[in-house]
Amino acid sequence: MISFLSSTIHRLLPGSEKQDHPVLLHTTGDADTDNTLHRTKTTAQDHVRIGVFMDGGYFSEVSNYYMFRHPKAARIDLCGLQEFIRHQAADCQNDSPDHFAITEAHYFRGQFSAQAEMAAGKLGKRRGFEFALRNAGFELHLWPIAEIAGRPREKGVDVDFALEAFELAIDGAIDVAVIVAGDGDFIPLAQRLSRRGKRSIVLGWDFDYTYEYQGCRKRKQIHTNRDLRTAATYAIQMDQVIDDAVRRKDPLIQRLFLPRRPSTAA
Repeated sequence: MISFLSSTIHRLLPGSEKQDHPVLLHTTGDADTDNTLHRTKTTAQDHVRIGVFMDGGYFSEVSNYYMFRHPKAARIDLCGLQEFIRHQAADCQNDSPDHFAITEAHYFRGQFSAQAEMAAGKLGKRRGFEFALRNAGFELHLWPIAEIAGRPREKGVDVDFALEAFELAIDGAIDVAVIVAGDGDFIPLAQRLSRRGKRSIVLGWDFDYTYEYQGCRKRKQIHTNRDLRTAATYAIQMDQVIDDAVRRKDPLIQRLFLPRRPSTAA
C-alpha cells in the first residue's frame, strides 16, 4: 500500500501526466526550513487554514473505547474535537486561535450495503452518525466494502484519504493537514506534504484492553504508527492529553466528549 500511494502521488505532481480517475489528488510548494505555518488570505481576515482528514474506522475504535472502556463513558464530540484541533494548531505555533480556521473536514470509511446493515440492525445508527458528521461540517467519502475470499475488505479508502489531502494542499486550499489516523500507509502523505512546504499534525491514540466475546477472552489494540508520528510536523498523543490530570478540567478537554446520557435504570 505504501509504495502504491507513493507512486500514485508522484504521478500527479506538477509536470507529470495525470490519470483520468474520479478520485482527487495533489501536492504543495517546496519545503521550508522553519516550522512556521503560512497564512494566506481567506476572506477579509488573515487565517491559517486547517484541513481535517479522518480515518473513520480508526475514529470508530477510539470513540468506542471512550464510550465502553474508559471512565469518560462518553462519545467523542465532533465539534469539540475540531475546536480542540484549532486551538492545538495555534499552540504549536505559539499563536492565537483567532488566526486559525478549519476550512476543510473530510471523513473516509468503507461501508456495507444498506441491506447488510439493516439485517445486522445497524442501519439506523449509521445514518444517525452520518447526519452528525454532516452537521459538524464533514464531507463524507464512503466506499463500498467488498467480500474477498469470504472476508470483508475495504478498497480505495486509504488512497482516497491521501489523495484528497494532497490535492487540497497543492491547490493551496489548506495550510496544514490534520491526520486523524494511525496507519503507516499515511507516512508517504506526511512526507510529501513536508517536502512541498505544508505542515501536518497527527492526532494519535495508543491503548489496549481485553474483553469477553462469545465466551472467549480477546485483546484489542489501537496504536499510531511511530514512523507516521515522526513524518508529521507535529504529533499529539491524544490519550495522554485526555488523561492528563492537569488538563482534566480544561474546557477544551471537557468539550471533546458529548454529555453522558441520563441513566434509565430504575
